[in-house]
Formats: sequence, C-alpha cells, structure tokens
Amino acid sequence: MNYDLNILWIEDTTSWLESAKEWFLLKVEEQDGLLINIDAVSSRDDVDSLSESVEKESTGFKLYDIIFVDFNISSKINGADLIEKFRNSNIDADILFYSDKLKTPEQKEMMKEYEFSGIYISTKESFQENAIKLYNKNIRRLTSMLNIRGLLTDKTSENDYVMKSYLTQGYDKLADNQKKALSQQINEMLKLSIDTVIEQAENAKEQLSLEKHNMNRLQNLPDFIFPIKSKYEIFFKLLEVSNSENIGGFSLDDYTNKIIKIRNTVAHKKIGICKQQKYLKYYDTLKQFKARVCPDSCINHTDDNKISLEKWIETLKLANEYTKKFEAILEELESGS
Repeated sequence: MNYDLNILWIEDTTSWLESAKEWFLLKVEEQDGLLINIDAVSSRDDVDSLSESVEKESTGFKLYDIIFVDFNISSKINGADLIEKFRNSNIDADILFYSDKLKTPEQKEMMKEYEFSGIYISTKESFQENAIKLYNKNIRRLTSMLNIRGLLTDKTSENDYVMKSYLTQGYDKLADNQKKALSQQINEMLKLSIDTVIEQAENAKEQLSLEKHNMNRLQNLPDFIFPIKSKYEIFFKLLEVSNSENIGGFSLDDYTNKIIKIRNTVAHKKIGICKQQKYLKYYDTLKQFKARVCPDSCINHTDDNKISLEKWIETLKLANEYTKKFEAILEELESGS
C-alpha cells in the first residue's frame, strides 16, 4: 500500500506500544483520513540490532518521516546513545524521544541542546500531545508545492499496478461463459477505440500535405502518433533555427533518455525500495513483483529493473540543470525576444 506518512516506532514494552499505536492511528484517521504506516521495533533482539536499520536509513533511500523512541529502550543502548547515532548518521526524519523517567530540569537541558536538530524530548505523560504535534508538522509537507503533483501521481500509479495485476490474473480464472460475456464487452470497447484511432490517423495524414503546420493541432495528436520525444525534437530544432542564446548545453538525447525516460518509469509504475534501501524497484504487475524479488538477501544486486540511489541523485542533478535552461527559455518567451 502507498502510505502518506511512514513512522518507525521503537518501544520494547509491547502492551504499551499496541495501545499507544491504536490510539494514535484512530486519532489521525479521525482528523485527516490519511494513510499512515507504522513499523514497530519491539523485541529486545530487534532493539539491540538497530544499528543496521540506522545505517540503511542514513545511506539509502529514505523510508521514514517520523521516528518515535522510548528513551530507556534497552540495557545495551539508551536514548542518549541513539540520539548520537541518529545525529552522526545525518538522519533527517523528525525524532521524538519519550520516557516516564525524565526529570523536568534534565528534559529542559536536552531540549536546548537539540532544539534545531529535529530531535524532540517528551515525558511519557505528554507523549500523545507531542506525537500529534509532530504528525501535524509533517502532514503540512503533503500540501507543499514540491509534493502535490508527486503524491497524486504516486497514488494513482499504485492503483494502476493493482488494476493491471488483476486483469492479468483475474481473467484466466473466469468460467468460459463469464469469459465470453466479458469478451463481448471488450470487443465493443476495442471497436470504439479502433474507430477513434482510424479517425486520429486520418487527421495525422492531413498534416503530411502541409508546408506550414498549426502547432496547436500538431500537439493535439495522440502520443502514439506524435510522441513526447518527437515534440522535444521539434522544440530543439526550433531553438536551433531561432538562434536562441539558451540552446548552449542542451542535449536532446540527455533530456529524453536520462530524464524523461526515468520520469515516466517512476510516474506510471508501482515503486518499491529494496531491503538495503539502495535501489528503487519498479513493476507493472504482481507477476513482475514476484519475479523481481531481491537476490541473496538483497546483496548481489544488478541494475535490471531498478534505479540505484546514485543514479537517482545523478538524474535529479541533471534535471535541475535543465530546469535552469527551461526557466531561461521561458523568460525569453515572456520578454517577447
């Protein structure tokens, strides 16, 4: 499932954890109806081996938005140790430590020390109030301009994955009479689609006789006839013949193959993160998901059907460089030059 917020909760008193989780999820569901995922670390063995999880979170793709931690979590590792570990690992999730053993003067001193580091200290008595405050702070990010488009694309891509998987597996399980009835509906849909495609193809043929094109009509042609790559190719040629001063450093191959291709991959497929948090994995259907299980405990990876963290960062950097170029071109258009 695609969640709006992911929380890591480290607490070794299972009974308290379960009741606190139930209250928290009920509260936020009543408030916003958002989808919240909580991964709980509650057993002593898991608590004592937290270092591996911290390492993956700090060096790989980010999983968690908030971390809740019992300050007196273990005999082997305490809150002060974890704070140092989180800070040294540059983990940028908001972290709320809580304890019923903290004294007020100590708490105030710790709050001063970590005031601007995204690390918060709370008594267990005040945990619920502070947990909701931290939750509210994080969900505000969902309405930022940076996240709005990506969140909706992510959710609908997840739904596409379920739909495609069900089509692939569900149809074959139908009885013959059910397949026949559904096939009639499919044929009716196909006929309408084919008629539409023929009409679009005829419109495209009309363009072949033109010496001067209407760019609005050209861009309204369907993507299978005039794909996005072709549009960018014409855009690039137009920059050339117009002697635009902004063409310098613009590579059509770089932009379409290194940016647009990856954008379409992450925008239209189900996305997951490998166990070591080093790769983005993507799938169209459940069948692909099962076929692309990480090998050898997720150690011996290949780049097949995956995007490495390094590749992702490289793509973002390149996209930012092109954003500057497109902004300059927009300024050129707005100025009328």
